[in-house]
Amino acid sequence: MSRSIFGSVILLLALTLVGASCHKVEVEEPPIQGAPVFAVDAQLGNESIVLAAGENGCTLTTGSDIWNGVQRFKGTLSNGNDEVTVKILDGKLDMPSSVFQSGLSGDLTYFLNDQSTLAEFSREDFPNADYIQEIKWFVNGIQMGVNQLEFSEPGNYDVCAAVTFTDGSQASVCNEMIIGYEKSVLALVRHYVDQQGFVHAWVDSDIVDVAAVKWLIDGVEVSNDETLMSHLTSQIHTLSAEITFTNGAKRIRNVLADGAAEGNFLDDFSIFESVYKMVEKDFNITLEVKHNGGIYSTELENNQSATFHISGVKYFGLDGNGKKIYIVTAQVNCLMSNATGNQLPFDGTISFGIPGE
Repeated sequence: MSRSIFGSVILLLALTLVGASCHKVEVEEPPIQGAPVFAVDAQLGNESIVLAAGENGCTLTTGSDIWNGVQRFKGTLSNGNDEVTVKILDGKLDMPSSVFQSGLSGDLTYFLNDQSTLAEFSREDFPNADYIQEIKWFVNGIQMGVNQLEFSEPGNYDVCAAVTFTDGSQASVCNEMIIGYEKSVLALVRHYVDQQGFVHAWVDSDIVDVAAVKWLIDGVEVSNDETLMSHLTSQIHTLSAEITFTNGAKRIRNVLADGAAEGNFLDDFSIFESVYKMVEKDFNITLEVKHNGGIYSTELENNQSATFHISGVKYFGLDGNGKKIYIVTAQVNCLMSNATGNQLPFDGTISFGIPGE
């Protein structure tokens, strides 16, 4: 991928973050005796960071935003001088029944955006590449590459291929692509068109079985059978499968099928979600500290050996917007850096409010 395309990817991701929907609301500490529910007791380098909601003007705010198509949940404790923020990415993105707080247990991994290649698409990787003149790749509606496309940031993307075949015919197809997160099932839609113009299609999955599949041709439902055989006209068609798996995972897959069987098709490119590099950012955490006018973050350090051990997750109540808030208690030991590269250790206990589902 060229440097200009790589730069465009970074710009796109930055715009996605800036334009993401976000809400933030202050959560009141309940008037009870004893230790505060929301608190930080830690050391940043040689200096203490002590915060307790309801004391010395300290408040908790919670919220969420969307980072590269994935929801990120936040909680911030601040007294106006010191501020500690916890950000946790959502996970199990292909499991609609999964709730965010169920993934908050044991040791969480710190988020590191190291810009390594997570997925790469190429025209030459398709079996009918000799019939494909050009593929324009679009990510979230913006053209990001021609023939090749590379992802260096995890996310949940809408990826479209605008294909021009060597005979001049054109067609487009789109798929949701989960890049850099765990997939609960690995599966592809396979198909071929016989000489009589019948398309044969099925779901090729790993050890997880298919519970149900709805087949559509050009948006019209044609079958609910596990495999499909249906006659096509001689044009290029969009073949779709809405798949439910026995473990509860759900995916929608779209391919281009050539009714004339002349090689003008495009296979299921969701294979590129996992074939290049396995990286799982599910429930990855970022810790940020504002202290003495400086801003420190775990995202600027490789915290592979650091710890964020959750000792408890408990329902707290509803915030002012009716959103569920959970108390997350954790023991933290990590490294943080500011923008100039000043590295400091952070060690202590935090008890935070995080929005849940």
